[in-house]
Amino acid sequence: MCTPTGPICSSRSVRFKAGLKPEALMSMSFDRALNLLLVVSAVAVASAVTHREFFSAPSDDVGKRFVDSKNWREIATAGTGFGPSNAPVVVTVFSDFECPFCKLFHEGLQAVRKKHPELVAVSFVHFPLSYHESARRIAVASECAGRQDKFERFVDFAFSRQDSLVSLHTDALASGAMVPSLTEYRDCIARNEPAVKIDRSLALGRDLAVKGTPTVLVNGRRYVSAPDSIELEEAILAEAGIQRSIRGKQ
Repeated sequence: MCTPTGPICSSRSVRFKAGLKPEALMSMSFDRALNLLLVVSAVAVASAVTHREFFSAPSDDVGKRFVDSKNWREIATAGTGFGPSNAPVVVTVFSDFECPFCKLFHEGLQAVRKKHPELVAVSFVHFPLSYHESARRIAVASECAGRQDKFERFVDFAFSRQDSLVSLHTDALASGAMVPSLTEYRDCIARNEPAVKIDRSLALGRDLAVKGTPTVLVNGRRYVSAPDSIELEEAILAEAGIQRSIRGKQ
């Protein structure tokens, strides 16, 4: 999950992302190795504290994967929707285009939707994090594409190009999303017309104590952390009144 202070990671992932393999540690001087281990230990402690701060459930809900959200329908109206309007299940996701965990969740969600297209609608609520320099810019562009009925296609394409979003021009995203009128799209971006909607989404997230992305609701189930595709599919089927376990059948 991406939090306002950065993505949570383990000391192991920090070490290997930095390109430091175990054998490299052996060639370091003792002082350098000791300093590195101290840094890694500090990161691990900070990660644990951050995880407890952001993701621990209230004491009455310890061990639960989700809590009930009675006003989920109202929350869903804050997002930009796609999928069948009469679907029995709405997946609401607070998302950020530069968050790698949001990309993974979106890919899993779209895979589940392909299996059950009649069951699921999506409400995409913008929650661009401040340290993602292009997240808000892409959010604005997505809404401008949405005004020409290309929101879902834009979201799919933007996540597929996540590694290059910082340098990718919004015109390229429009082309990938097959936005019909580039003139209207550019004018919408220039006027920053979707800004009010995005600000309202951010305010809603803060009011709901959203601490990171993706934050996911499946109808009234608000998940403590984003469900994987198997858990998500099972939740969708349960909310649709279909009692079927899919574990072990992937």
